[in-house]
Amino acid sequence: MITAFNILGSQIHSLFTNPKMLMKAAYMSFIIFGCFHGTRLGVAMLGQSLIGRFNKPTLVRETSKIYSNNYLTLPFVWARKQMLMKMKRTEKDLLEGVILEKKLEDQLREISYAVLNRKKHYAPCKNMMFYGPPGTGKTLFAKKLAI
Repeated sequence: MITAFNILGSQIHSLFTNPKMLMKAAYMSFIIFGCFHGTRLGVAMLGQSLIGRFNKPTLVRETSKIYSNNYLTLPFVWARKQMLMKMKRTEKDLLEGVILEKKLEDQLREISYAVLNRKKHYAPCKNMMFYGPPGTGKTLFAKKLAI
């Protein structure tokens, strides 16, 4: 037992006295550290992308997270989303391009006002469910509201 500690101590002493060996040991430590964390990050990203792709509806993928089929465009998608979030939005912007009945437009204007104020005051998000016949602008309004 004592000889094992003596051998270990002499090896550590020779490692710290030889700068070339010390550099090799530091280099190998950084390589092992980088490989471990790079692999862990890669597996986590792959798992999240697979779960995101196969586990969520298209509308949720497009509006709640940064999503792209082409991973090279992700920085541009992220920059666009950040720019849209920084822009001051109004109820008029949310309903632009949506043609509705007057009563329904007033209801959606109230919803959009509540959502915009919620984001401004950092209040928790409320759940909403839009229903109605096809082609009435539910998905279009939900996408504009989510961005």
